[in-house]
Formats: sequence, C-alpha cells, structure tokens
Amino acid sequence: MPRRKVTVAIVEDHKPTAELWRRKLTRSGFIVVGVYASAKEAWAHLHLVPPDAILLDWELIPGPNGDWLLKQFTQAQLPTRIMVVTAHDYDTVQTAAFAGGAHGFLGKPVSLAELVARLRAMLRGRIPVSTHNGEFLKRQVCASPCAAWQKLSPQQQRIVALAAEGNGTKAIVQAMQRSTGTVETQIQRIFKKLGTRDRKHVIALCAPALPLHAPAPLPSTLKQAA
Repeated sequence: MPRRKVTVAIVEDHKPTAELWRRKLTRSGFIVVGVYASAKEAWAHLHLVPPDAILLDWELIPGPNGDWLLKQFTQAQLPTRIMVVTAHDYDTVQTAAFAGGAHGFLGKPVSLAELVARLRAMLRGRIPVSTHNGEFLKRQVCASPCAAWQKLSPQQQRIVALAAEGNGTKAIVQAMQRSTGTVETQIQRIFKKLGTRDRKHVIALCAPALPLHAPAPLPSTLKQAA
C-alpha cells in the first residue's frame, strides 16, 4: 500500500517567502493544503481538517499573531505539529513559542534545505530549536549563566544533556547506570524545579546551556509527567 503523504499548511504573511516554501515542500514530497497570510483565516480552514504540520510565522500583519493560532490548536487539542519560523529569533520568543504549544522553532533566514530537514525531524517527534540565537546564547553562558540550568543538580543536568543528544529514557538509564525509577524520579524533580510539567518548556529553558550540534534538531525525549 502506498505511504500517505504528509500534509502541511503555511501561515506566512510575506508572499514571496510563502511561495518559496510551498514550492520546496511540494518538490520534497509534502502536500501543501493551504497558504495563509492571516492566523484567523488559517484557523477557519485548518481546524476543520487539521494538517499534519504547520509552518507558522510569529508576527502576522494584520494580527492576531502566531501565538493566537498556537493557542487555538492547543486548546482544541488537535494533533497538528506546529513549527514557528520567525525573524523574531530571540530566546524569549522561542521560550514563549514552546510554552504556547509549538513543537519546533526556527529563526529566519533559514535555507530551504534546513527548513525541510527540521520539518521532517519534528514530524519524527523531535523538537527543532533555533541555532541562530542559540549560538549567541552559547557564547554568553559564561557571562550570563542559564538560570534554569543552574537550578538543576549535576545528575539532573546530565539527564537533560543526554536527552538533548537524542537518548530516550532507557538509553539514559544505561548511560547513567542508574535504575529506571531513579531516572524517572529525577525527571519529576526537574519539572518541579523549573516550574513546568511540559517537556518542551524544559528543553526551551535549558537550551542556552546545552551543547549545540547545529543543524541537528534537539529531540523531545524527556517523558511527560504522568
């Protein structure tokens, strides 16, 4: 049986950019189900038959912005995976995007090849993060340490770092030579210390202090709290 093609929608108010993305995605084997310049227009169509993924600009003119559309999909608990692609490539925006329900975040400008690679990674369950502000933040870690990272014990930092390298819980247990119960308990403590029970938010908060392996995406391997 032929494999079903992945459906993608584009929400981007800059028409030339949207058209470039549409052509590249189509050539790469995706089905582009719609191109929208407005968050409200996109929601009116996409909530009826949610696509597999959305490429979403953060600031849309006229508004509302991308955070509004994220909120609609999150509240409706729709299965669509959403990647924010924006020129507002700041750590605060990236954190807000993940906290709002995004599954990935890329800073503009981004090459078409990287856009497709990060989209595919997101659809495999990974969480792409921006390497633009990430590299800048990495250079600033010594002068301005990551507050979230400093809250964690060495063991908890090791868990997050292993997760960032693409390891699942089983692999983390093996690497640390600890019991599954110990690792899972530490994950719960990470959630508590950082004031969130959202694995994507944990990754966003700790991203400045994590080793960066651009352009490889940061995977989502921390378990959700039960």
